[in-house]
Amino acid sequence: MWKKHRRMMISVTGLWIGVSVTLLINSGVSHEQIPTVMVPMASTKAPSAKEQRVVLVSVPGLSFLELGYSPDASSIMPGLQRLKPNSAWGAMNIRTPGKGAADVYLSMGAGQFAEGGAGTRAVQRLEWVDGHLSADAYARFTGLAYPSKGELLIPERELLLRVNKGSYYRAEPGLLGDQLEAAGVSLSVWGNAGKGFSGSDRTREETARNDRRYAPLMLMNRSGTVAKGSINETGLIWDGTYPSGLRTDYGWLLDRLHEQPSRSVTLIELGDLQRLYDEKPMYTEEAFRQMKRKILSELDRFIGELTISPGFTAHFPHHEATAIADPGMGQELWLFSPQVNTDAAKAKALLAPLMIYSKHGTEGLLTSETTRRAGIVSFVDVAPTLLQTFGLTVPKEMIGLPIQRKPRAGAWDELMSEVGHMSQVYAARPKLLYGLAVYEIVVMLAALGLGLFAAHRLKSCGRSVLKAALFSLLLAPAGLLCMGLAQEMATWIVYVCTFGGVLAVSAVCGVYAKSPQRVILCLAVIGLIVGALFMEDGFHGAEAMQHSVLGYDVMIGARYYGMGNECMGVLLGAALLGLTALQQSLRQSRRGRLSGLVAAQVSEAAAEWPRVQAAAGFMAMAQEAVQATEAIVPRAEAKAQCGEDGGIGAGGLGALPASARRGGAKAQSGEDGGIGAGGQWALPASARRGGAKAQCDSAAGSRAAALADCAGEPALGAAAAGPGAAAGSLASAAAWREPRWALWRSRWAKRSARARAAAWRAAPAAAAGALVAGYLAAPALGTNAGGALSAAVGFGALGARLAGGRRWLRTAPVLALLLCAALAGLWLLNGGAAMGGAADRQSHIGRAFESLLQGRLDLIGDIISRKVEMNVHLIGVSAWSKVLLTSLAVMAVLVLRPRGRFRRWQRLYPYLMYGIAANVMGTIAALLLNDSGIVAAATMIVYSSVPLLLLKLDGDTISDVR
Repeated sequence: MWKKHRRMMISVTGLWIGVSVTLLINSGVSHEQIPTVMVPMASTKAPSAKEQRVVLVSVPGLSFLELGYSPDASSIMPGLQRLKPNSAWGAMNIRTPGKGAADVYLSMGAGQFAEGGAGTRAVQRLEWVDGHLSADAYARFTGLAYPSKGELLIPERELLLRVNKGSYYRAEPGLLGDQLEAAGVSLSVWGNAGKGFSGSDRTREETARNDRRYAPLMLMNRSGTVAKGSINETGLIWDGTYPSGLRTDYGWLLDRLHEQPSRSVTLIELGDLQRLYDEKPMYTEEAFRQMKRKILSELDRFIGELTISPGFTAHFPHHEATAIADPGMGQELWLFSPQVNTDAAKAKALLAPLMIYSKHGTEGLLTSETTRRAGIVSFVDVAPTLLQTFGLTVPKEMIGLPIQRKPRAGAWDELMSEVGHMSQVYAARPKLLYGLAVYEIVVMLAALGLGLFAAHRLKSCGRSVLKAALFSLLLAPAGLLCMGLAQEMATWIVYVCTFGGVLAVSAVCGVYAKSPQRVILCLAVIGLIVGALFMEDGFHGAEAMQHSVLGYDVMIGARYYGMGNECMGVLLGAALLGLTALQQSLRQSRRGRLSGLVAAQVSEAAAEWPRVQAAAGFMAMAQEAVQATEAIVPRAEAKAQCGEDGGIGAGGLGALPASARRGGAKAQSGEDGGIGAGGQWALPASARRGGAKAQCDSAAGSRAAALADCAGEPALGAAAAGPGAAAGSLASAAAWREPRWALWRSRWAKRSARARAAAWRAAPAAAAGALVAGYLAAPALGTNAGGALSAAVGFGALGARLAGGRRWLRTAPVLALLLCAALAGLWLLNGGAAMGGAADRQSHIGRAFESLLQGRLDLIGDIISRKVEMNVHLIGVSAWSKVLLTSLAVMAVLVLRPRGRFRRWQRLYPYLMYGIAANVMGTIAALLLNDSGIVAAATMIVYSSVPLLLLKLDGDTISDVR
């Protein structure tokens, strides 16, 4: 078995060595391209500065529409505008599985995606709820002793723990509160966003929806309590001119804030804006606008009074570039929104604002290793940042990472521009991607139908149009990627330039591709250009990918950095197609030149053929004369001298006349041919030349060979019989004369030559596979584990086949070995904990490997289950699943009907067919190894189905090209 696969294994080993070298080189790529300032995590000991206070102001319903999009935002909130030079700003993703404010607060406190049960809310310890005291309900539900210290209670605490323990994320509600309380940090929550107070005629769920007392879920401990706070009507004032007849008592909140100790975290929830949006359908536009301005002005005035309070007048050490989570910075003000309003949701401005202000802070953008993008953070980063602010270690149960500050002039304007671009991309993504999916399905089905039933009736113009449409499917991803570079241009200009450019290039390719050779050349150019565009953008910060509809979606929050599955599928498919189409095109060019040379030689030999036939006839007549002479003259042993007329020579040999001898001499000199000395016959020079160049028919070749053999020249006879016979005669003669070791050396040389040729054929696949897999695996570049493994499968299968594997199934052991090696490479690059790297610098792949090393197989099982469930979900709802099924159906029809076509293509275009088969194997790997594998597989398989359709359009009208 080893002998059969020796060359294949050697080639694949070389491929993996190249992959490993590239991966290790890329592992040294720094995070300089990531716009963050990285600092070590704080130690576990308490901070040196005791005056450490953090004030969290939560404003449900606040969005970037109120802060930046409104033309009169600066006049509405002038106090907030004055804080910009000392504030760091960010756009925070707040998307949760349950999509509610309760889930956001709960996730912020857990540092992980958490879910709240129906009717979950917080109550005062001595509050009457549903006819009984809330403390009694808490003790009854939890089985704990009657709470004597916690002012705020969450009676549904056991429900929260049970729901999250059984979820995929295994969040631990109350983890932040436990950690801060254990470090001696005072926690309190004040205010609420409820629409009214509790009543005995409402159910628990109705009460929770109306009261909306969710803020304590962020700072509660695992017991479901918060030490201090007030979330009832105490912080509200009855006022019939305000939404729901309630308005916030800002003076009371300021008094409560001043009562907090120096080492504390205080959460204040302001609900006026949320209550306004609850009643928006009942307002006129002007009345709603005036009330909104009034509420925002009061909010702005409260923040201004808060920042000039005594807690913010202490001196702060100035840092040009520092983390937000830096102990000893005194008091900080955080302004954020747990849920945007309905206007923002319609405008696709789903990211919530986050501001972190300190008296002597610097203007900048917020970021974290969770997102690795300047100005973008996640709500799961809040808990780790608060813990690091007080010098506490972040528990491993939290997936968020501490927020960092990137000092930058004009940070606010830059963030507003970025948020605007992200909102536009999010709004355009469904239209463009669904439109592209439908277009791909229609074009492939139309090309298949016309190719099967109307190929002979298609005229040249119609065929070119259809080819141009197929080429546009391959070029469309490149156009969508380039759209990300034109952020500052008007939307209609971007669309016109993108679609016009794709259609123009496709039309040129459709007109040019008049033959299979040109089709393959166009495929090579398109594949290489598309793959190079994605790789170039990835190596230079992925600027286009981040702002492209084909890239990842920050609003959804599934991925913030690296290469998304859509782009990964395009990269792998284009790279495999471009590489193999280029090899096929070069092969056809070489064969074309050789065919021309052979045709010229055959023509020259055909011109010499009459002379060869004449010489063969002359030699036959001369041989008959010799045989007649030998029959008449008896042989004698005595020597005899022959005269001019000949006679019997010594040994009984007949002597020729002098004229014959002179003819023999001339024959030896290569002029006219004849009978040479000793009775040997020689061909004319022209006949000898013609015999060496031309293929003789069986009869003439046999006669010429027999005559030459009689003359003692077997090599000449073989030459007269044709080149094939000459080679055989020479080889058999050499076999009798050469020793055995020379034969072994010759065989070894032939095997070495074949091995070198196989290595050269597989070398491009090895190099391209190393580059692509290394990019996808590197934590500072692609960071796509499923993509790296899919690249290993696709390029590994291609390299093994080019290296000499005769059957795809025989490459299975090689691919299994390559997958194991790729997993080892991923672990080396991304396993930061195992390699001694900082935990806050790990990618999501590194954290998964860390969980595996810690023996947390349950988390790995949850990840696998989530990926499978996501793919099953996408099969039913995603348009990409229809593209995948359409491509597979098209390929099945072209391969199976009519019978023999695919074998003909394999014979004519072996390299291209190898690439298509490798693409299919990579597609299967991408489908199985990614959480949204349907998307990756759909964008990848198009680069296999479209080339087959193009070959079908030419296969019925153009003869085979060898």
